[in-house]
Amino acid sequence: MSRKFLFNYLLLFTLSVFNSVAQEDATKKALLTLQEGESIVTNESCLNFSGHNEQLYLVTWQDKQFYVYENGTRKGPYKKPDDIKFRECENDQIPECAVFNYPEENYIESFVELTDDGTYIIKFRGEKYGPYNYVYHLHVSPDKALFAAIVANAEMKFSLITSNGLEQNLTGTFERFISSPSGKQFLVLIKEGIDIDISALSNMSEADMIKYMQEQAQKQQDAGGSVTQIIGTEGNLYGKYVSSVISSNNPAYCQTGSDNWYMVIGNTLFVNGNMLKQFDRNTNPSTCNIWLSTDGKRFALIDYNQILFSDGKSYPPPIKLEVEQSGTKTILKWISLENETELVSYSKEL
Repeated sequence: MSRKFLFNYLLLFTLSVFNSVAQEDATKKALLTLQEGESIVTNESCLNFSGHNEQLYLVTWQDKQFYVYENGTRKGPYKKPDDIKFRECENDQIPECAVFNYPEENYIESFVELTDDGTYIIKFRGEKYGPYNYVYHLHVSPDKALFAAIVANAEMKFSLITSNGLEQNLTGTFERFISSPSGKQFLVLIKEGIDIDISALSNMSEADMIKYMQEQAQKQQDAGGSVTQIIGTEGNLYGKYVSSVISSNNPAYCQTGSDNWYMVIGNTLFVNGNMLKQFDRNTNPSTCNIWLSTDGKRFALIDYNQILFSDGKSYPPPIKLEVEQSGTKTILKWISLENETELVSYSKEL
């Protein structure tokens, strides 16, 4: 074995060990133990995280009586809820969905101008774009440095234009615009095979136009299916998908995934159009229950019976979950009830 080969082998081995250490097991901490037959009244209990310490206030039910755990002390029994001075809780529920929803504003009123001949131009940072017969959707980044717009001509042929100089004709009907958390990356969804009554759009607001297009798309799908094309920020195409796999949260950007977009088809997770993980049949993946790392290379799936991480490690499901973002790090913190009596907290970085 040559020295060069041995050096490269040792380097790769060292890196693999480093990477395995970087994806450590979750940190675990025992909180308290319930008595046999005792259950948590979740709606009245507080499982707040405060920094790295848990502030627990539990209301439990056992033998038709209530008990309260506070500051590690069990109080009770109480025969009825009126005997308990309940504590007000905030943000004690598991996040409903990991999908990021960009707070779009009505930028058309601010940046689009109607011309004397009935067409529209976009005025942005001293430049004029157009004219267009319709400006169907306008997205502007938070720093007002760039825009992306869906425009159409008199024949309702759609185009994607951006302030970076992209002008791309779209072969289909605009369905949806999805922005990343930064507002600087986006997806455009185009559905093919939809018949549009141009005259019906003449006096519609942007909201009415979107509603009309969605209704037509649904009619087309009900009549025998359609396909949806996904287009990225630079005009790159991600292929055509059967429209039945497309939904309001699929594809999407994740709250923790930076500018990486994701999509679930069947039991398979795709990130930026590439397959990242094919789950087994016992899991129920969706964009709502999958959290991405900021680089889009790792994930955590919150299923009904487990939390499954991309390193293959799984843990009991949460009754309380918080997702913490610190720079490029994404940390999941959760509380689980193990063996029906052991209340335990976990923490693990994606």
